Amino acid sequence: MGDDRVALALLLLLRDLRIWAESTPAERPRLLLPPTPNRSAVLAYAAENTKGIAEAVRDLSAMRTEPERLTPGILGAASRRIAQWADRRSLSWVAILFAEAAAHIDRTSSWIASEAGQAARHAGYPERADIWYDRGIMLAARNGNRQRHALIRALRGRANLLRELGKFDEARPLLDRAARLSASTRRHRIAAEIHHTLLTLAAEAGTYQEAEHHVQEALRHYPIHHPYVPTLAHDWAFVLVRHGLYREALPLLQAAHPQIRRIDYQLMSWGTLGRAAGGVGDQDLYNQASQHVHQLAERTDDYAAAAFANLAFAAGCFAEWDIGRDYATRAIAIAQSRREADVEHGARAFLSLLEERKSFILQTALPPSGRMEYIAQQFFQLLDARKRPPRRPVQLGDQETFKSSTQAAD
Repeated sequence: MGDDRVALALLLLLRDLRIWAESTPAERPRLLLPPTPNRSAVLAYAAENTKGIAEAVRDLSAMRTEPERLTPGILGAASRRIAQWADRRSLSWVAILFAEAAAHIDRTSSWIASEAGQAARHAGYPERADIWYDRGIMLAARNGNRQRHALIRALRGRANLLRELGKFDEARPLLDRAARLSASTRRHRIAAEIHHTLLTLAAEAGTYQEAEHHVQEALRHYPIHHPYVPTLAHDWAFVLVRHGLYREALPLLQAAHPQIRRIDYQLMSWGTLGRAAGGVGDQDLYNQASQHVHQLAERTDDYAAAAFANLAFAAGCFAEWDIGRDYATRAIAIAQSRREADVEHGARAFLSLLEERKSFILQTALPPSGRMEYIAQQFFQLLDARKRPPRRPVQLGDQETFKSSTQAAD
């Protein structure tokens, strides 16, 4: 954290939050005594030297000085602000503990329970996250129509967690339910994002027909300038790659790639471009993709495992067995460190093929029946229209964003 006095102040506040949550109003005066001068000095220092959470620190300090003015809502909001502040600084345990403290203080809020789940999920504690998401679903369902948005968020959060654990069959019905709720309550951006997630599930462990349905639903709900539209194009192209339709996928990948801004998504996109290049036998594009993946992987681990797994596949297309094994091994190591079970499984499958020096099948089959050409034209028109500036800013549906399509399974 960089400052022992700030760390001590947060520890003191966490202890007081636990006492407050576990005691009755009658018990608190003898458990939360007025602060000593040293304690007051530490908390005052923390309030003065932590940008963004000074008010939250003062509100929580009032548990000992002005308890009569505090409510669960005030304490919960202050705890959430500190959790969000910690999350932005990658202080995972601070984020988890304050998010959970908020949920213990305000026991009726589905939204706060889901935030505790998200903090645990981001920090890599899936069992802990699952408990909080399950509580968020229960609380929102209990309140019926009044908390539909909270229910949608809890369903998405738990589904994303299950997906990261490779439990696709358990994640899919939660997302289907969230998508129906979003569409029925006119939350079109959220509906689009959820269908986008369902598309990525279909890309990883579903059928072409499932993917085609969900990409069309996402296209129907997304605004033109929604920031995930280029990523949707990438993820649909990845579906085509998974089905061996490299020639069909490559133009769409190349059209979407320049509009992908985030570094981690660029890394993902270059990995998929490399795999498609291997499928069509384009050695130059494969080499270019490999160079960019190495460069971007030095800046972020997000999607790095999937990118290297896709390069391993491409290396197999060019019979570069040793290079391919290096890529697959690196993908497995990154996936293990990040607990990405789905990507690790796919990378291991590629490694097995590379060790046996089995030929990787290039595109030979005709495209499956469906609306592939129509969907491609929709994407090209949409990506071209996005080159014109939007009339007003476009917001994301909510904070529970999807994980883009990165699975490396064959």
